[in-house]
Amino acid sequence: MGGAKSGPSFITDDWVARLHQIFADNGLKNILVDRRSFPDEIVTFLMDTFMVASEEISYNVLDKLGERRGDKARALIAEVGRNRGTTAFNLDRVVTVARKPEV
Repeated sequence: MGGAKSGPSFITDDWVARLHQIFADNGLKNILVDRRSFPDEIVTFLMDTFMVASEEISYNVLDKLGERRGDKARALIAEVGRNRGTTAFNLDRVVTVARKPEV
């Protein structure tokens, strides 16, 4: 697998990445954040799963939007499948929990 690269800013700016701060700003206590990447051994399978899910979305959502959007998405998915080699991506799993203050 290639080296890790930081994701685009929309990932780091997403509410999930800021949830611990949102909790704190709203008075929650005992905030815990658990962030883990998937093991390298399974990221290729995750990419396969992502591609299958994307194809399902192309049929169930994009086809209904018209303008051949589903066909275009499926063509792109097929192209990625033909040319990806061992390319995969690894997104962190993030779990954030907190408690309401006792009243």
